[in-house]
Amino acid sequence: MRNDGWTGPMANIDFSSVVIEQQKDKYHHYRPTIDFVCHDLRNGIPYPGGSFDLIIAKACFDAILCGPSPVGYARRLVKEIVRCLAPSHGIFFLVSSGNPDSRLLFLEHRNDLYHYWNSVRHVSVPRGVDYHKSKGVK
Repeated sequence: MRNDGWTGPMANIDFSSVVIEQQKDKYHHYRPTIDFVCHDLRNGIPYPGGSFDLIIAKACFDAILCGPSPVGYARRLVKEIVRCLAPSHGIFFLVSSGNPDSRLLFLEHRNDLYHYWNSVRHVSVPRGVDYHKSKGVK
């Protein structure tokens, strides 16, 4: 995101301390504008409400849904994401290799997809497609 012009603060959260240490080493030149946090998101998001303009959950739901008590943890994570997004303009990207219908279910509140979200859009990217190459970006 930094290479594409994002200048705001960022947080990288992963439950694996090994991954966090690798990310710190790889992206050390961006610090202190990127916060690297080892944390299990099943225990909530360790930031105050309204902290983020954008939250990208890449494979978080896939990992949670493969573990114990997946439904409860997935629903709790959605509530935490909503809490941590900026109230008037926060955006949530859910990146998953799972079936979209099985993921959208967790974004609902009492069968209402728009309880939390102003709009919801599903985009499928074919496997093996490199976005930057497809756009001619070097």
